[in-house]
Amino acid sequence: MNIDKQYLEQAGVDAKTISKVVKEFQNAGAEYNVIQCAVAIEILLRTLCPKAEQRTAVKEIVDNFFDIEVGN
Repeated sequence: MNIDKQYLEQAGVDAKTISKVVKEFQNAGAEYNVIQCAVAIEILLRTLCPKAEQRTAVKEIVDNFFDIEVGN
């Protein structure tokens, strides 16, 4: 899939909104354990993106347009 910044803008996928959603999931992590949160997120992904190509597009967007820092 050919994803560019214009596609992201049209889809409303901006860094500020995504950051807000991620922070809300992180807050849920304070109440639930990591595995519970990860399973819930995977269920949401499969529910919101039932087709494999949709999940591939999501993966491409994350991999190519968002910097992810993992803190252990």
